[in-house]
Amino acid sequence: VRRLYIANLPPTATEEETRALVGRIVPIRRLRMLRNMRTGLCARFVFLDVDPEHEQPLREHFEGTPHQGRTLTVGRI
Repeated sequence: VRRLYIANLPPTATEEETRALVGRIVPIRRLRMLRNMRTGLCARFVFLDVDPEHEQPLREHFEGTPHQGRTLTVGRI
C-alpha cells in the first residue's frame, strides 16, 4: 500500500467529492481529509492509501492539475 497526499484542495472540498474525483481514476483503499478545527472546512490536504500500481496513474492525472481555481500537488508520505 502506498500512502500519498493531494495538496492544495479548496476549503470547500468534501471527503465524498474527493473520493468520487479520485475514485474515477484509481481505486482508493483509505482516504482521510484534514480539516480546520475551528471552521470544519478542508485544510487543503487529503491523505490516501492506494495499491502501488495505482500511484503513477494518480500522480499523472492529478499532479499540476487545476481544480476549482487551485493547482493540485501529489506526493508520497
